[in-house]
Parts: sequence; C-alpha cells; structure tokens
Amino acid sequence: MDEIKRIRLIVRMGEVEHYNGGFAPKRLPLVSLEDYFDGSGGESGMLANTDAAPEDSEILHVLRGIRDRADVGDVRILIMQCGEGEWPFSDTIAIATTATADAVRAWWPEGYEPSEIFEDSDVTHLTTERMSLRPGERTLWVWYD
Repeated sequence: MDEIKRIRLIVRMGEVEHYNGGFAPKRLPLVSLEDYFDGSGGESGMLANTDAAPEDSEILHVLRGIRDRADVGDVRILIMQCGEGEWPFSDTIAIATTATADAVRAWWPEGYEPSEIFEDSDVTHLTTERMSLRPGERTLWVWYD
C-alpha cells in the first residue's frame, strides 16, 4: 500500500467522525477509479464478499470497461470509512448513466454481481458528493454487501 496515496484519499474525505474503530467522512466523497485503486496495493477489499472475490486490478479493468461505454458518463467510488492503517473502504460504486438499473446489472461479469442497485431517490439518507451529469443521465448506486 502506498502510504502517501492513502493519506491523499483520507484528506479527500474531509471532515470525519469516529466510526466502528476508525473514522468516516461526514460527507462521503466520490473519487475517480484511478485515485481509489492506484496505490491500494491490492488492499481495497472491494467486492471481497462476491463469489469472484477479484483482485483490485481485475475490478479496475471491469470498471474501466463500464466507464468507456457510450451510455456512461462516469464511474466513481464512494468512500465510506477508513480504519487505522487501512486503505479507505468502499462498498458502493456510483455510475452516471442513461441505462436502466436492469441494464447496468447485466454489465457485470459472473461472480461480480452487485447486491443491489439503487436510484438516486433511494439514497437520500446518505450525505454524498454529487456526480456531474450529462443531459438524460442519472446516478445509479451499485452496492455490495
């Protein structure tokens, strides 16, 4: 794990509060794929509970493929919390898209299927940054248990 890049992500979290033995941002940041995975040293833990339990490099490859689709404006990682000495944790991917939730669900390779896909109106309880959206796009929140 690259400690300098880890610290950059922690700074990006802004104001934090103690949570579950670590800390969590009061306003959850959305970071680029590169900012999240570059420097993790394979320790992001994202998708660890899926059947595939893929390596970070495999996850990044899949997410870049999704981001490159014509019906996708951007893909971001929502940072939820960070434990002492750990890479910031995320269980949620935000996708700016014109596609339906059912269509987005079909984009994932076998073993990578998300637990849920939420519309923006389903996550109003979260204080998050917002994505820049092109006309016709909305944010879909892809969550892994």
